[in-house]
Amino acid sequence: MSHKMEMVLSRGTTGLVENATKITCPMHKKIFSLVDGSNLNGEE
Repeated sequence: MSHKMEMVLSRGTTGLVENATKITCPMHKKIFSLVDGSNLNGEE
């Protein structure tokens, strides 16, 4: 996933949210599932 042609998720933090593996975007603090890519913030 890129943002403005930068691979920022490589600098994101990983962990667990409700037993789901997640990664956090360091630019926007959005949380995404590493299983299916869904937004775990509850936003579309």
